[in-house]
Formats: sequence, C-alpha cells, structure tokens
Amino acid sequence: MGFSCSWAAVRGHDHAAVLTALGFVDSGLADEARESAVSGAALPGGWYLVFLNEVYSRHLSDRAMAALSRAGEVVVAAVQEHAMYTTVAYFQAGARQWSIEHDPAQSPDHLVVEGEPPALFRTILAENYAAQGHETHPDRRVDRIFEVPLSLAEHLTGFRHDQLSDAVFTRLQPAAS
Repeated sequence: MGFSCSWAAVRGHDHAAVLTALGFVDSGLADEARESAVSGAALPGGWYLVFLNEVYSRHLSDRAMAALSRAGEVVVAAVQEHAMYTTVAYFQAGARQWSIEHDPAQSPDHLVVEGEPPALFRTILAENYAAQGHETHPDRRVDRIFEVPLSLAEHLTGFRHDQLSDAVFTRLQPAAS
C-alpha cells in the first residue's frame, strides 16, 4: 500500500512555537515508527519536523506555512505512494517561494514547477529523467520523476519519509481549545 503522509520542517522557531502555531502539544510519548496520527522531532541543522499520517491537512495549509515562515523557513512535503504523487514547497519571509508537484495521473513525466527552486533541483531532475529514460521496457518502467520532490526535500532538511531516522519522534496531540 505504501505511505500516504505529509510533513513540514521548520527552521527559525523553537519547537514550542511551531506546535502552538499548528495547534498541537507534545505528549512526550515516543513514536519511533511514526505510527501515530501526528508526531514531531528535532532534526539536525536546526529543523523541527511535524509528521502527519495524512496527505491533506489544514495544519499544513499554505496560510499556516506562510505564517510560520515569517521568522524562518519551512519545507513542506506530501506523498501518496499508491498514486505515485509527490509534492514539495518552500516558504520564507511569509510567502511560498517555490513548489514542485508530480502527479502521474496527468502524465508519466508530469512535473509542475512554480517559482525558482534551488539550483540543486536541476541536477536532481536531470538524474531522474536520465534514469527514467533507461527504463524503456513497458513492464519495467519505474516512475523516477516521483523522486524529484522527495529528493529535493531530503537534501534541504535531511529527512525522508521512508527512511529510518536517528531523530527521536514523539506523539503530538491536538491542543485543547
């Protein structure tokens, strides 16, 4: 079945401020495998990651990410492995600076790029287009464009949804209203 999840990595705010802004509190309970609905962890490089086991969440809306980025930077990503859908966006100075989306339901090589992603994007894109071109047998065609948004997000934050991490994840809960 695969992952169907989203996450936001925030740098420039302390963890408590991120959780408050997104409407969560830290339960303090370990969530090593990120199996709870929402979990969070500090990452190397000053990032704090909020991981959700759902793709479309009001918590990670453009409005919420823009607000968090006023005093820092935010990388937000989503993946639906069963559909091979991926997206990544970068927010800074209160606005989305760029985004990349791959939706193979549109076409096998579908990629929508808005704004100016970092130069590394072109390298990642070229590598994956080249790899996709080598997979010409119809029964062996692998969607390598799926990797482009995820690889860029990983290079920026050091996190990838489908890899083990040394980060200590804890279960997050909705804040009392």
